[in-house]
Amino acid sequence: MNALWIVYLVGLIIATFQDFKRREIDDWLNLFLFFSGVGFLLLSNSLNFILSFSFFVFIMMLVSYLFYYARIFSGGDSKLLFALSPLLFSVIFNQAIMNLGIFIFLLFFSGSVYSLFFILFFILKDFKKLKPVLIKNIKKFKILFLAIVLLSFFGLLYKDIFYFGIFFIFILLLYIVSLSLEGVSLTKKVLAKDLAEGDWIAKKFKFNGKTFDYSWDGLSEKDIKILKNYKKYIEVKDGIPYALSFLIAFFLFLFKDLILQFL
Repeated sequence: MNALWIVYLVGLIIATFQDFKRREIDDWLNLFLFFSGVGFLLLSNSLNFILSFSFFVFIMMLVSYLFYYARIFSGGDSKLLFALSPLLFSVIFNQAIMNLGIFIFLLFFSGSVYSLFFILFFILKDFKKLKPVLIKNIKKFKILFLAIVLLSFFGLLYKDIFYFGIFFIFILLLYIVSLSLEGVSLTKKVLAKDLAEGDWIAKKFKFNGKTFDYSWDGLSEKDIKILKNYKKYIEVKDGIPYALSFLIAFFLFLFKDLILQFL
């Protein structure tokens, strides 16, 4: 493990602590990781790599924006992915693209497993409060549930259709549980002075002639200034801290050759 990997390891550990503590990753950390990586590349390579690196950075920027506007990643997570550009880059451009593809796969894999454990933790912790909300949400999707169950039973004659139906039942259940948890376990009440830029409003309200409601971009600095005199508690969504998935994916990526050999 060279100096660049150590810098990113420390940076991802800090990002994980920030995400768990404040559900936010500081911009200075992402900038530090990116420019530290660029500096390392400049010191360890001849200057003929700059053009291919610039193009790779452009691709990373497009991927980060895509994940943000597709509502897969929040702002901090998309910036953290972009900050990894120097780490994933290779002077052999095809290898750099392969590194990006492998890392994204490992990131989604680790994120899915980690999120599932996170969801199970809250199910056990808040089961009494969750149960009525879960039943209510299941009733909303009962027609879709019935259709998928019938599809699955019909699929006993055709295995491909059966597995397809089982997969969709699992995805639908996971979605309903996540939706239920959002209103029970992943919502908190805070005072205006404790709001941070990017916070998601959970319950719509009006103040000083302006309506505040959920937005993927979250609260802006201007919004927080307007709300500084708001005296009531504000309900905000408290999402799953995703930075740990980056840290897990980092370790998996570090040992990707050994993992591929094992598989």
